[in-house]
Amino acid sequence: MRISPIEQPPTLFMRFVYWMSKRKLGKVITPIKTLYARKPGWLWVSQLFEHIQKTQLKLPKLDGFLYKAYVAHLNNCSFCEDIAQALALSKKLDIRKFKHFDEPDAPGIYTDAERTAFRYLEEANRTRNVSDETFAQMQQHFSEEAILEITWLLAVENYYNVLNKAFGITSDELCLLQ
Repeated sequence: MRISPIEQPPTLFMRFVYWMSKRKLGKVITPIKTLYARKPGWLWVSQLFEHIQKTQLKLPKLDGFLYKAYVAHLNNCSFCEDIAQALALSKKLDIRKFKHFDEPDAPGIYTDAERTAFRYLEEANRTRNVSDETFAQMQQHFSEEAILEITWLLAVENYYNVLNKAFGITSDELCLLQ
C-alpha cells in the first residue's frame, strides 16, 4: 500500500464513518482509512453513486454487483471485486457466478445475456468504445435503459478501480466476514 492508513479518525464525522463501515462490512475498509480519511468530501461522491445504484437502477441487484465485480476483475482490482461480492452476499444473493470470470463461455454458468454484457463491458473497458456488432448484440438482450445502466456501472467501477489501484489498495477479504 502506498499511503498509510489513519487508524484514529481526526473528526467526529469520520469516526461515524469508521463505525458505519465496521457495522455494515465487519471492518473499517482500507479506502476509508487511507483515502476518505484524508479527503472526506469524496465520501459524498461514493454515497451518491450508492444511492443511484440502490434507487434508480432497474437492473436486478445481482446483475449490478456481478457487472461491477466483472469490471473490477478486468482491471485487476482485488479490493473492488471483493467488496462487490461481499455486498452481494450481505443481500443474500448467490455469488457462485462471481467465481468464474476467467471462463465466461463455460457452459451452464452464465446466461447468453450475461455473456453478452461481459463482452460489452470488456470491449468498452479496454477501448472506451464498442463495435456496432457488440452494441447490436446488447440490444438483443437488454433495453436501452439497461444498456445505459450497465455502462454507468462500468464508469463508476473504473472510478473506484483507479483510486484503489493507484494507491496499492488490495482486497480486505470482506467475503470472509460475511
